[in-house]
Amino acid sequence: MAAMHDSSREAHGAEEPASIDEPAAACMRHLLRRQPRRKAARRRTGLRRAALALTGFTASIGFLAAVAAGALFIELRQGPISFDLKPQIVAALNARVGHGFRFDLSGTAIEATDHGPALTIRSLSVSDSAARPVVSAPSAAIAVDPMALLVGRIAPTRLDIHDVDLRLVIRPDGQVAVSAGAEAAAVPLANAFATDPATRSDTAAPPTDAVPAVAGAAPLHPGNGALRALSAALRSLVDAATAPDSALTALQRVNVTGRLVLDDRVHNTTTVFSDTALSFARDADGAPTLTVAADGPAGRWSLSARAAAEADGTRRLTVSADNLSLDEITLAGGLKSLGFDFDMPVAAHLDLRVGPGGEIAAASGTFALGAGYFKLDDPDHEPMLIDGLAGGFRFDPAAGAVLIERTELRAATSDFTLTGRVDLPRGAGDPWTSAIDASGIVGAERPNEKPIRIARAGIGFRYFPADRHFALDRFDVSGPEVDFSGTADIRSGPAGLRVHDVSTVRHMPAQTLVRLWPSFVAAPVRAWLLANLKGGTVDGGTATADLDDADFALMKAERSVADGHVRVDFGVSGVSLAFMAGVPPLSDLSATGTVTGRTFAMTVAHGDMDVAAGKRLQLAEGSTFRIPDNDPKPMPAFVDAHVTGAIETMAELLQRDALKPYADLPADSGTLHGQIDGRLDVQFPIGKDVPANAAAFSVTATATGLAVDKLVGKEGLTDATVKVDVDPKTGLHAKGEGRLYGAQTSIDLHKPPGGPGEAVIALTLDEAARAKAGMTAAGLKGPVAVKVTAALSNGEKTRAAVDVDFGRASIDGLVPGFAKPAGRPARATLTVLQRDGGVTLDNLSFEGNGAIVRGRVDLDRDGDFASARFAQVKLSPGDEMGIDAQQSGDTLKVTARAANLDARPFLKWMSAPSAPGGVAGAKGSLDLDLHASILTGQNSQAVTGAELRLLRRGKEIRRVTLAGRLGRQPLTVATSQIDNAPHFLVHAGDAGAALLFMDLYKRMAGGRLDANLVMLGQRLDGYAAVHDFTVRDDPAVRKLAVEGLASQRRDDGGAAADATGIDPSAMSFRKLEASFSKTGNIVEVRDGSMFGPALGATVSGTVDFARDQVNLGGTFVPLFGVNNLFSQLPVLGPLLGGGRHEGLLGLNYKITGSAANPVLNVNPLSVLAPGFLRQIFGAIDGSAQRAPTAGDDALRLGQE
Repeated sequence: MAAMHDSSREAHGAEEPASIDEPAAACMRHLLRRQPRRKAARRRTGLRRAALALTGFTASIGFLAAVAAGALFIELRQGPISFDLKPQIVAALNARVGHGFRFDLSGTAIEATDHGPALTIRSLSVSDSAARPVVSAPSAAIAVDPMALLVGRIAPTRLDIHDVDLRLVIRPDGQVAVSAGAEAAAVPLANAFATDPATRSDTAAPPTDAVPAVAGAAPLHPGNGALRALSAALRSLVDAATAPDSALTALQRVNVTGRLVLDDRVHNTTTVFSDTALSFARDADGAPTLTVAADGPAGRWSLSARAAAEADGTRRLTVSADNLSLDEITLAGGLKSLGFDFDMPVAAHLDLRVGPGGEIAAASGTFALGAGYFKLDDPDHEPMLIDGLAGGFRFDPAAGAVLIERTELRAATSDFTLTGRVDLPRGAGDPWTSAIDASGIVGAERPNEKPIRIARAGIGFRYFPADRHFALDRFDVSGPEVDFSGTADIRSGPAGLRVHDVSTVRHMPAQTLVRLWPSFVAAPVRAWLLANLKGGTVDGGTATADLDDADFALMKAERSVADGHVRVDFGVSGVSLAFMAGVPPLSDLSATGTVTGRTFAMTVAHGDMDVAAGKRLQLAEGSTFRIPDNDPKPMPAFVDAHVTGAIETMAELLQRDALKPYADLPADSGTLHGQIDGRLDVQFPIGKDVPANAAAFSVTATATGLAVDKLVGKEGLTDATVKVDVDPKTGLHAKGEGRLYGAQTSIDLHKPPGGPGEAVIALTLDEAARAKAGMTAAGLKGPVAVKVTAALSNGEKTRAAVDVDFGRASIDGLVPGFAKPAGRPARATLTVLQRDGGVTLDNLSFEGNGAIVRGRVDLDRDGDFASARFAQVKLSPGDEMGIDAQQSGDTLKVTARAANLDARPFLKWMSAPSAPGGVAGAKGSLDLDLHASILTGQNSQAVTGAELRLLRRGKEIRRVTLAGRLGRQPLTVATSQIDNAPHFLVHAGDAGAALLFMDLYKRMAGGRLDANLVMLGQRLDGYAAVHDFTVRDDPAVRKLAVEGLASQRRDDGGAAADATGIDPSAMSFRKLEASFSKTGNIVEVRDGSMFGPALGATVSGTVDFARDQVNLGGTFVPLFGVNNLFSQLPVLGPLLGGGRHEGLLGLNYKITGSAANPVLNVNPLSVLAPGFLRQIFGAIDGSAQRAPTAGDDALRLGQE
């Protein structure tokens, strides 16, 4: 092109001087004809004129040119100048480019451009020598030589073709064809710019689709694989550019803009690059440079190639690339997938020198990758973030090797450097061999990880292209924490890919090995171990793999390969393994393990679980961690641990929040003691998106020597053996036996997951156990069976159901008026509710031996009585009574309301030895308020409208008041202070009914009873007097009356006796009085007497209620009104009558035996003796009257 331009300028220049030299020559000849004198003057004048003329002419020409140029530029600034230059431009382009190419256009215009005036063309087309369209563009521009344009010549120097759809077609046979424009045919690129038209192929490529069809082309991504067309096109264009006779050399610069369409007919893909710019130009040295740029996925990328030929025939090629992405690289290589992906921008530079003989004389290059990520084409591979990768290489012709110069990889925490060499094959069948050495640091990927330093990594391999065989002869990695090696053999053949690998791991940290574990191999297991394996050392291990295409497909799909295709054997020590969130890890593990294609198994020789400071469980030999099948997603994993240790440590483990849903113990771990031996089994999934509560936990263990502090109140369980089962479905179950209060006790505890449970404690309390428990009761004898069922619920108050069986026990005096012999059924049930201020005994129910009690009792914080309310108290079949009790300070206030109350049990209790002592079980003082509409006593007697008030302080009764009606007569009890002691004054309007009510005596009718009672410690003293009563059908009185009357008849001949008309079956008396004392079981009667118009008698002695024995005696005085007169005489009365209530004639008697069937003995001789002699006989036979005491006098005074 330069040559054509220069030759045209020479031809043009040869014509111009001819038109300018003719006037000058005429002037010179005229001056030479002058005379010699005037010759010099005229010569000088002529030269000046000639110079002036030449200057004026040149100025005129310049002015005219400037005016013309100015006018042209002014006109161009107004817009394009349209005129028809089609013939001249077509002729100029055909002449300039030549080589058989023919140009055609539809219109022309002159426009101002950045490169000067340019001719614009509409609808440019280029055809080859066979008249086939090669280029078709809607518009183009030609830059021309301005000077040539002034003289009317068109000399093209630059060609710009716009809006071209440049299509590169990769034919199925591998050839690359080019077409430019919708109408252009695809011509093989190798022949497109050939010098000789005859050398160009006569066969065009099959017609390509129209440009609009490209709009539906596949998007730009690595799988398209069509940019290889661009790579081949660039190589062809470089060859065309460097050929001296290439058509491209005809112009100084050719620019093409538009779209680049890559039509890969090998892989059936089409890719479109927008805003494509292709430029061919020559630099200052005349070397051609080809530049291609386009908008790609990572931005705008560019490629440039510069070709130069040296004088000795050496050719040099320099290629540079900038901002290429992986998409462009895979497209250029014609690859659908490289097995990896990255987004790092790539820049590269290559220098190549080819000798005159075609041999490679020298080659070197550099490359640099910017910041981005690198990721293998595997869903489990974690992307690696890289800050930069830079390196280079050079070819050593003498050694026949490519030397890999220092290549460095930089990441946030990782840093690697490698060098090496690749030896080219020296003969047919020889392999490519390589040796690479690397070192660096593997950065931390997660918090708390430390970098791994690789001191040396040596790689040596051979590649046999013909056999497609890759042999990794050595792969050795060593460092302070790394020591492993391996070999591999990879073959690719008709049957597919086959990989055999053998690796050996030596002593190195377990965590380091897991981190270096390839993330695409058993990814879920690796991820789980990374998160849960801590510390420890891999003592050694071997790994073998034999994989094929099917195995790799399975691995990529996250499926397992066959067991025989992968096997890893290893041994570890000091490892910590976390297996469940919220549960302490297994620590200090020493184990061996095996990994196969589908399974993972590790058997523990020793290990611990540190539950808390100083609390540790031991893992016995035989514990395992296993994954039976890693195909399911997520995959199931199992920990089967044989655990031994302290029960309190196991309890603290079970009280962790993570395990409470399975086994929330009702006892504090600090209250448990003993040893446990059992199995701890955990099943949990491993994989992605596993819920936090997906683990299942179970325990089967036996606790021996178990002790539980304060199991019931302050008493603890001791010497227990309990079997404990924890299951995710059934929850916690503990069952065993121990000792509580020294008694054999059974325990059965069950708590389902996440719900309330219950504990059942059953024991039998004998008297010794009750004494130890502080539950002594004088009226309770024999064993009592107790069953406590306690509800176990989180965050709620304790609730327990208590069942007490009194069937084998006897009850007497425990509750006033109630008794039950052993062997007769009796049961109490209640519910124990814990509240903030103490405990409530709710739903209290007692049934036994005819008694029924229902109500509730409240205890305070210390377990002492606080209050009670009994809606039903039924000690006898007809009772209808309710009781409210309240503890106020030291006083128990009891309010009882009864519609009907049977007093007979209370009367029986009052006659018992312990009755005077007070109310059983009362604390401190007692304040009783009883109202009974009907108070039923013995012998069908009843007190109506009974109002009873009793006040007791300690064991001393201070006050008793009673008001009611017994029959039709009043019955009252009042309290009076006499000598600072309370005296209880009893009055009954019907003495006989009162004695019947209390079942003391059944033969008395009528009478008025007045009594005075006083408590002196444990002794009850009293005085009683009955006035105007009748004794009916009393055997003793009848016998005494009969004996006395018979004696009277013998003495006076029966006259007096007959005169009286006495009926022994109904004896009337004016008064009965006696003093008595009750101490324990014995009642002592003193100075007792009764008298009436016909009979009189004295009585004294004792009654033993415990032994049911009566020992009474006295004097029976017949015809009391007459005989007693002698006793009233002064001085002689005691001698003749014997006493105040005796007479001249009397009969001594004695009553002994049981109270139910007493035996009456009479001394008939005593009737013959005067009074003082009867006293002597009475002393002998025990019937003498005892003298009253000072206390008896005081009681009489109180009565009066």
